Amino acid sequence: MDRAVAAAPALFRPAGFSNLPLTFAEAMAFVAGYSIGGPGWPDNGLTLDENRQLFATRKQARIVELVLRGLQRRFPG
Repeated sequence: MDRAVAAAPALFRPAGFSNLPLTFAEAMAFVAGYSIGGPGWPDNGLTLDENRQLFATRKQARIVELVLRGLQRRFPG
């Protein structure tokens, strides 16, 4: 890690986000950890394909449909 970064990490992270990555390696590990299927990815009730559709769509009705589907799967009854 660059000495300037190592010496003053607080200067490179927003307040309250001390776990954000600083180096390329840390950034790659962070992304891998929070990507779909990674240990940090929250179960939202949607499949991989549905999550990709939700991310890509701009249609409000489709967004609502997917969010409701995920909620119904996560919280049945």
